[in-house]
Amino acid sequence: MSHAPTDLAAIDPVRHRQIDWSNWENWLQSHLDDLYEKIMRQMIDAAGYGLSETGAELREDFSKALDIQRDDLRAKIAALKTKLGVLEAKLAQLPAGPPGPPGKMSPAKTWQPEQVFYAGDNVVCDGNTFQARCDTAKAPWTEDWALLAARGVPGKTPIMRGAYNPVAAYSELDCVMCNGSSFIALRDAPGACPGRDWRLMASCGKRGPKGERGGVATIVAWEVASDYTATPKMSDGSAGAALDLHPLLEQFLHDVGAYE
Repeated sequence: MSHAPTDLAAIDPVRHRQIDWSNWENWLQSHLDDLYEKIMRQMIDAAGYGLSETGAELREDFSKALDIQRDDLRAKIAALKTKLGVLEAKLAQLPAGPPGPPGKMSPAKTWQPEQVFYAGDNVVCDGNTFQARCDTAKAPWTEDWALLAARGVPGKTPIMRGAYNPVAAYSELDCVMCNGSSFIALRDAPGACPGRDWRLMASCGKRGPKGERGGVATIVAWEVASDYTATPKMSDGSAGAALDLHPLLEQFLHDVGAYE
């Protein structure tokens, strides 16, 4: 007699429930990962604590060693200073040596090509001054020569150009007068004045207060001296310039025929 298969889940669904084991590997891996992370965190914390304790001990030991080295170095420096002071005192007691010969510097010559110059010779070439390091026939600016003085740039002096003319051409250091003030050009072709390429040298001053009206002295009398000079007496009490009457009298006598 045959029987149909018994559905145990239908009889006892709790005891005979179907369990899905398809993702058990993922579940196990996730739990293992959590456990690994906890263990690693505990190990890192323990290692950090150990390192901090060790670092503190190392710092303390290093500080002590550094203090010892510093004290030892200070003692050595003090001893060296003492020895140096003794040497300086002894040197001060030594007699001075004889004076050396006066220094000499040969007069500068004009450099000539294919001419031999000797060590210590000074030459001038293109406005530059050189001294020979050794006997040489080479040209300056080579390893046989030492440059003593380089040639300077040509100097320029300010030029007074008078009143500013807007159509005139101006160069660097030209000086002009404009609106009562004076300006100097900072470069060639400086443009309109005043402007950024002009520098103010002296600004125009303000008009001063009006002065009092002066009085005009007049002649009130003449004083004639025996030497035929007449001096005017002014209304303010002063004396004017003396007038020589000789030419006037001679002309008068000539006109009336006194010399005929």
